[in-house]
Amino acid sequence: MTAIVPNYSGGRFMPEWWKSGARHPIIVDDYDAALRLAKAGHKVLLVNFTGHTCVNCRYMEETVFPANEVAPMLELNFV
Repeated sequence: MTAIVPNYSGGRFMPEWWKSGARHPIIVDDYDAALRLAKAGHKVLLVNFTGHTCVNCRYMEETVFPANEVAPMLELNFV
């Protein structure tokens, strides 16, 4: 059940995306490092508040963020 898998810990629906890495920088549990990276790259910091058993969160992380329409925007504009 993908709903109980912690965020960014491995995909169930699209495992190839998780193996190859996201197309945008993902920094887990280090706000200060993410903020530094965003400032250095002149990008916006996207903070993904998530719950370990949140079905909607898993759906966003596994289908929306890597979508061809969304991933390029994340890559260009966000950390």
